[in-house]
Amino acid sequence: MRLKREFYKLPLRFDAARMTEEVRGFAEDEWREHPQKFPGNSAMVLISPHGGISDDVYGPMAVTEKMRRCPYLQQVLASLNTVFGRSRLMRLAPGAEVSMHNDVHYSWRNRVRIHIPIVTDPAVRFFCGNKSVHMAAGEAWIFDNWKPHRVINPSDVHRIHLVADTVGTADFWNMVRKLHLMGHREMAPREIFYQPGLTPALRLESHTQPGIMPPAELNGALREMIVDLRLNRAVDPARCGEFVRVLDDLRYDWQANWVQHGASESGWKTYRDLLAHARARIAEFPRTLTLSSTNYPVQDAVEAILQACLEPAVATGRTSSVRTLNRPAAPLFDRPVFIIAAPRSGSTLLFESLAGNRSFWTLGDESHRQIEGIPALHPRARDYASNALGAEHATADIARDLHAAFRADLRDGEGTRLMDMAPGDRPARVRFLEKTPKNALRIPFLRALFPDARFVYLYRNPRDNLSSLLDAWRSGRFMTYPDLPGWTGTPWSHLLTPGWQALAGRPLAEIVAAQWRTTHETVLRDLAEMPAAHWHLLDYDSLLQDTGTALDRLCRFCEIPFGPRMRELAAQPLKLSRYTLTAPDPDKWRRNAAELEVALPLVAAVAERLEGLCAQRAEQSAESA
Repeated sequence: MRLKREFYKLPLRFDAARMTEEVRGFAEDEWREHPQKFPGNSAMVLISPHGGISDDVYGPMAVTEKMRRCPYLQQVLASLNTVFGRSRLMRLAPGAEVSMHNDVHYSWRNRVRIHIPIVTDPAVRFFCGNKSVHMAAGEAWIFDNWKPHRVINPSDVHRIHLVADTVGTADFWNMVRKLHLMGHREMAPREIFYQPGLTPALRLESHTQPGIMPPAELNGALREMIVDLRLNRAVDPARCGEFVRVLDDLRYDWQANWVQHGASESGWKTYRDLLAHARARIAEFPRTLTLSSTNYPVQDAVEAILQACLEPAVATGRTSSVRTLNRPAAPLFDRPVFIIAAPRSGSTLLFESLAGNRSFWTLGDESHRQIEGIPALHPRARDYASNALGAEHATADIARDLHAAFRADLRDGEGTRLMDMAPGDRPARVRFLEKTPKNALRIPFLRALFPDARFVYLYRNPRDNLSSLLDAWRSGRFMTYPDLPGWTGTPWSHLLTPGWQALAGRPLAEIVAAQWRTTHETVLRDLAEMPAAHWHLLDYDSLLQDTGTALDRLCRFCEIPFGPRMRELAAQPLKLSRYTLTAPDPDKWRRNAAELEVALPLVAAVAERLEGLCAQRAEQSAESA
């Protein structure tokens, strides 16, 4: 938003130590890459559309699970007495910077960004226009993000700010007006102390993007550009006048189409044609037509306005109409499919093969972050007992948060993220495919969350599986809890099985044998509690030896097509998975032969049960073929 000064320091003071304590409660893997991918920049989503983990600016806002873990941060925002849009923690690594830019996205026309420093250093500087300031911990600032701005962090600390976007309220802007009238004198700050047990109800945006921009709003936005352009005395007046006429023509014709059709579908094509015609005329002008306020080309600022004129479903001409904006943006999970397996069983290879089917939506990787990012589901909440979760852990709040976390990262078979699609183009139901070895200990939990879930149980012969586990532990690439309390020796890798404490100090061969045995015993017990039609057993060797038959049976079990794409995949050797340690070799196990002599007898009873189950299921499949 354009402001009368580059910076305003708000008359508020917050408890930086309390904010720091809450922020330190987040694990490193909960931070995500900055949406503009600035090196050294990372973020934590606190308020977002539907409470999901996304960087979208439009949609009904809700607090995320991460924000619910921070009662004081909620109190901090509530004290500002305004309505909030997207809000995040923004982290800047030592030596990193936010490069010079200005915010031209149309959403910024009526929104200002509030910065509340939590962790910082006196060397950190914020530049805006020709001014710079250091924002100290516990303060609150706003700035003119229409002007070019940047941030540098030459210190050796991670700078962390609470960053909240708002349109403001009368109280908020009256506070800013008083600051402006006082010039560069500061108002005495109001102290906002932490109040234990208080969880305020934040005022959040719910109506942010109309299907079609009303003429009055378009007129106002374009008039701002016209005034800004004319104030630049270096611009050729004749060329400036020609450019203004293009914008005026668009404003007049937009108004005419509005009074004739309003937002009805009958006028959509004309709106699209008006934008296309305006863009074609604008492209003929040189980029030397620059705004006086930023010295940036006026074309870029006008294009940001044009992009906001039509909701995506209208702009693309798809049959979904403005009425579909009321359709829930959160799709229902329809018979999600979970691949269940011991680690190093080939589950990644199977997942990557099935994910090629266009019927499936995935997270793109395993679900460690989504599940363990919810504090109650992290093993530390149960004193690191194990990764096991039961139906009792699937509370209403957990179900809501986990569904939102899954939806935020859903992507289709082409890699397109659900949240990047226009609301009208998002499917009402999705077939979700997920694979995380830890989920072998969570079947009752997953069934409680998704009663119609299906499970693919992948089994690999214990000799090869245990050998691969030994290699994986030694590689150090699969550490899950490197600082596991009470554990010494090789850092813990892969899933945390019940009873792991008794393995402390034991040889690695005994550790992986117990990990494998406990995993399969748990799966066999839990599968016995569900209908046989809800799970499918697959032998890893069968997948490699007769890929086409194995995938065809899997697709029939999952009730998805075994189409040309899957047939092409099955007709050639399966590609190595992303987690392959070394190239396949039938004799790889021999390098671990001595340890396997110790491990294999420890799993023999469970292996015998599994071999019998595989034979039984193979007979049933042959009879039903």
